[in-house]
Order: sequence, then structure tokens, then C-alpha cells
Amino acid sequence: MTHDLYVPRSDLAAMLRISGPSVDALIDSGVITGAIQVGRTRAVPADVADRLLAIPLVDKHPPILIVKVQAMRPDESDPRPWQGWNPAVAGDDPDQLEAVRKYWRVANPDNYLGERMAVTTAGFIHAIYRINGYRTHPGNLRAFDIELDTSDEAKELMQQRFSPKSGGTVELR
Repeated sequence: MTHDLYVPRSDLAAMLRISGPSVDALIDSGVITGAIQVGRTRAVPADVADRLLAIPLVDKHPPILIVKVQAMRPDESDPRPWQGWNPAVAGDDPDQLEAVRKYWRVANPDNYLGERMAVTTAGFIHAIYRINGYRTHPGNLRAFDIELDTSDEAKELMQQRFSPKSGGTVELR
């Protein structure tokens, strides 16, 4: 547990076993609130750091597709209003759904029909969705038909975090 008012970004990264840029991504995507700039680095309120450190890693889970997103950003070459996670918008907002449902490299999407998709940043879960279908786009990219999962299992998963892994998607069965 922390004792100062703020925890430097590098210290929090070490405690969470993630990189400094991952801490920045957590700040930018709204998982971490109240961060301040201190010189050339950022610092996180100690109570927020304590809250993050108290979130357990997911131990056992049902089949799930984990997709990793950054904070929202517009892309003028993409018809979506933004890509990534917008912390100011609810998980079931149509624009949020559109922002996170595509375009993912998933080798065996049929394995996930009827299963869950977890939208994460550095292992921390933003939302859990149910996968109802998918479409394949050029380059074998998948666009999933999803809806927010409000089941008890999903609510339980939301109280945990996944161990971060490299790559854009992590397929777990």
C-alpha cells in the first residue's frame, strides 16, 4: 500500500508490473483518475493507486476474447466516430460499441460466438460484451456484433483484471 499523497508513474508501473506507457494508457482511457503532471512525469493519487493494486488478477474464467484498446482517438480514414475507449461514454452507447467492436485479428472467431469479449487497457477491464456474430473484412480482420453483458458473471469479471500480454487480441479458451 502507498503512504504519500501521490505515487510516481514509474513506481505505480513497477507495483502493477506494467510499463510506464501502460500507466499513461490507463490515465488516458479513464481507468486512472486524478493524475497530475510533476515535472516531466505523471503522478497518480495514492488512493487511486491503492484501489488499482487491490484489484485481483482473473484466476479462472469462462471462455473469453480479450481485446486491448487505447484511449479514444479519431481516425479520419475510419467511419467510426473514434477508435478505442471513451471514458465519458457508457459501454452500451452505440458509438462506444462501434468504437470497440472492430477491427480485430482473431483466427477462429466461431469459437467465440455466444461467448464474451473483454475490452481492456493494460489488463484492466472497461466492459464485458456478449459476442452475437461477426463479419470478416479485408485482411482477415473481424468486426463483432456485440452487446453489453450485464450478467452476474460479467459483473464479477469487472471486479478483476487480466495479466497484460502483448499484441492486439488475446484469445483465451
